[in-house]
Amino acid sequence: MIAGHIGAAAGAKRWAPDVPIWALLVASFLLDIIFLPLWLFGVEDVTAIPGTDGGYGNMIFNIDWSHSFFGTLAICLVVLIVCTRWWGAKGAFVLSCVVFSHWFLDVIVHNLDMPILPGDAGVTPRVGIGMWDFPVFTGIMELLLVLGGCAIWYTMPDATAATRKAAVITTVVGIVVLAVNFWM
Repeated sequence: MIAGHIGAAAGAKRWAPDVPIWALLVASFLLDIIFLPLWLFGVEDVTAIPGTDGGYGNMIFNIDWSHSFFGTLAICLVVLIVCTRWWGAKGAFVLSCVVFSHWFLDVIVHNLDMPILPGDAGVTPRVGIGMWDFPVFTGIMELLLVLGGCAIWYTMPDATAATRKAAVITTVVGIVVLAVNFWM
């Protein structure tokens, strides 16, 4: 799931209008941003499911640190503390919720590879509903997340023309990201 995270960030803008969209987008992808250096240093990895090209949903993830449930809660707490300085308690809380939404959305699409404990190494059961096994349905779900999140932002009661333009641009970007991710 990539585009769905964009939708979560866009929808959250309604509850944190003073938080810039870039900060909400960073929050929505923070777990993946943390994954990248861990992957580069061999701490975590991702491989294609045998017999597939590793495309949309055809991957096995070893994400014991960046995407564990309790690790995500710890990251949310750090975001809450750090971001309160710039965007106040409400903005920081919304950013933390957006970070947590990443884990929740990933559980919906991932197979049983989402850990509960950081560095789990198979100690606790892994979770994942596995909707990636149904790529068309998952693609539609991601599209609805993008459209819904951007619609929530677009229809804010105090939305200006610039706000609506940004929501439309974010919608287009989300759809393009989904299309590239889905068909590559």
